[in-house]
Amino acid sequence: HNTTNCVLQSFLPLEVTQPNQNQSETTDGPEPVVVASIHLDAKSEEKRVQQLQRCLERSLELSASPYPPPLIIAGDYNCELFPGSCVHAFLQNVKRDEQDTMSEAAYNALHIADDIDGSGLNS
Repeated sequence: HNTTNCVLQSFLPLEVTQPNQNQSETTDGPEPVVVASIHLDAKSEEKRVQQLQRCLERSLELSASPYPPPLIIAGDYNCELFPGSCVHAFLQNVKRDEQDTMSEAAYNALHIADDIDGSGLNS
């Protein structure tokens, strides 16, 4: 069954004119802020990382520049975000300016779950 686990909306910050600001200066305007509401899988660490990856990829579509937009992620992660969890590792490894890094970070994060005894060696 197919459910939506990430809802995104972008918001443009209000522009505030300073009293001494030169009105003739033109800018591209403020970068939109993206707010994501998520509900990640309750049983599978792998599915949680995949769902979060898809949500982050979708947020890139709302950016006005080639870089990821400012992003607020709220909702039900269905896990603790302590160091050592796959979701925490994934979020720590994503580089802000490299979209391709997301897939590699997701792959690496999922291999943390294989390190059951803490030895650093996957069985």
